[in-house]
Amino acid sequence: VVLSSPVLNERELDLLVKDPHLKPQILPTFFDIKKGLDGSLERALRRLCEAADEAVRGGSQLLILSDRSDEL
Repeated sequence: VVLSSPVLNERELDLLVKDPHLKPQILPTFFDIKKGLDGSLERALRRLCEAADEAVRGGSQLLILSDRSDEL
């Protein structure tokens, strides 16, 4: 996959998400601020890294970091 920009439009993203050879995984980047600032971001980043590692070990070749709540 060669991209002209690190930011994708909806059509480009849709094409990548539907590519079965890439086995794409969408990883949410949200964290619960209501649980307090101390450590909540750090825990969320740790979970994100663990999910990414698991996805790659499972054969995913494309990780999509998403800030969309409708993809959770």
